[in-house]
Amino acid sequence: MKQSMYALGRLSECLHYDPGAGIFVWLQQRGNKKPGDIAGTKHKHGYTQINFDGVFYLAHRLAWALAYGEFPEVIDHINGVKSDNRLINLRAATPRLNMENIRRARCSNLSGLLGAHTNKHGTFDAKIQVRGKCIYLGRFPTANEAHAAYVNAKRKLHEGATL
Repeated sequence: MKQSMYALGRLSECLHYDPGAGIFVWLQQRGNKKPGDIAGTKHKHGYTQINFDGVFYLAHRLAWALAYGEFPEVIDHINGVKSDNRLINLRAATPRLNMENIRRARCSNLSGLLGAHTNKHGTFDAKIQVRGKCIYLGRFPTANEAHAAYVNAKRKLHEGATL
């Protein structure tokens, strides 16, 4: 979604952003929202979104734009919490840097732990992707050991990782 600085100017007339708390508060009556009410609802992917004049804006993008006057391509939540929109928790990022900061296993990973994949031997393989290449880290008897190997490698190989 491409936001404009015009929309940002209009939004800033109706919303106040507290960078320390990471929340937006309505300044004007907006439908059933009164001045002082917290703005935003939870997006299906865990982000906070704000409906303004029929358009949904992701709160972290608005926070960045209000603070720095621009909408970067990607904004990363440093601590991995998608609803934590404190300015100190946000950073402009590349898509790669953002992906390197993933903290949860994808649905295809049955172990539920980052980097730990079940295999046909009843053990766990650890692997990590770096710049499009999959690096095999070894086979481990438990998911926790495979995950530990992954986290160790992630801290060394992913410049965007904050684990």
